[in-house]
Amino acid sequence: MTMKLSRSLNILFCLGALTAPAGAFAKGPAKATPKAPEPASQAPSAEQDAAELEKIKSRYWAQGSETEMGVVQNRLYTKQGKVESWLFGGIVASDPFLSIQTTGLNLGYHFNETSSFHLMGMKHFVGPSAALNVLRKGSKEANTNLPAGMVGAEYKASLLYGKLSLVGAKILYFDMHFGLGAHVTNTETGNYIGPMASVGQSIYLARNVSLRFDYRNIAYRERLIEKEKSGTLGQIIGSRNNYSHTFQIGVSFLWGGKAP
Repeated sequence: MTMKLSRSLNILFCLGALTAPAGAFAKGPAKATPKAPEPASQAPSAEQDAAELEKIKSRYWAQGSETEMGVVQNRLYTKQGKVESWLFGGIVASDPFLSIQTTGLNLGYHFNETSSFHLMGMKHFVGPSAALNVLRKGSKEANTNLPAGMVGAEYKASLLYGKLSLVGAKILYFDMHFGLGAHVTNTETGNYIGPMASVGQSIYLARNVSLRFDYRNIAYRERLIEKEKSGTLGQIIGSRNNYSHTFQIGVSFLWGGKAP
């Protein structure tokens, strides 16, 4: 009887062991093994960070070369060492009784991207203005001094260079310049020497071709002759300061120099 009971208990124990869950006899959850610290050689150092920063700066900032440090970005259209020829036409506002159109040629040499020297000549075409025509209808005449043309020389400084967006469809490159110089103006009462100043802008159509606009103020003191009174007709009757406001537009060409 005892042996039968013992066999029955052994059979029950074996059946229980076979049907028990797989993790029933586990001692408990395994502890995670701590990760070894990263070697000091693999961690970024302050020296490495500084080296990376210098690399980034060298890509975006000009270093060492004085010509590179002189501009915000590289010029797409260069002028250094090139000769410039400019054919232009325009109008001159100097006397309310005269209508003056002008045409001329400007030749210059660019020492660098900012400095240049220019020689120019202008031929004037003069006629009566609307005011003088009204005056003549009343059998009157104005004491005018007809200009024939001028020659001059000036130094120019190109201080502004950049680009503009044309309605988001095209990028226009421009160069703005300022000039100071002297001139000799030929008139019906003689030649006059004086100063002149200018400001203008070139808009590049191609690498060596640009559309150029200039405003120029030409100053001189001129003599007037009598054209109305018969008693002093043709005589010098006085003098006045003349400030000729000249507006010019034309096409400019660059020649020679180094390839851009």
